[in-house]
Amino acid sequence: MISQNEIDILTHSLPFWDKLTDLQKELLISSANTSHYKKGNPVHCGDSDCIGILIIKSGTIRTYILSDEGREVTLFRLDDGDVCILSASCILKTITFDVYVDAETDCDIIQISSSVFAKLSTENIHAELFSYK
Repeated sequence: MISQNEIDILTHSLPFWDKLTDLQKELLISSANTSHYKKGNPVHCGDSDCIGILIIKSGTIRTYILSDEGREVTLFRLDDGDVCILSASCILKTITFDVYVDAETDCDIIQISSSVFAKLSTENIHAELFSYK
């Protein structure tokens, strides 16, 4: 279970929060957990895992793809309060490439399971639209 401070981060980081029903909010809160990653450690490794939506509580992550030659191509970096949806690329049918996420600094991350987010996206148009934004 996440703390009240982490729930506050969810409410501020997810623009569709106010459009969720109370039951959907409870589902999201109950499925969320926190993880700590040391600098340089992988957070998400391509298609080998589907860890869900990441909300950066503290620290910086780097999201990248690998070129055909094996070179890392940085897509973006995310910091405190930012949301990484590509870590749940397994539920995004329009994503046809493998995405990697590494901790660029020590990070504390709130994680929302991909199955819960997929359920919310099918029930709530605002959550679905967020995933494509």
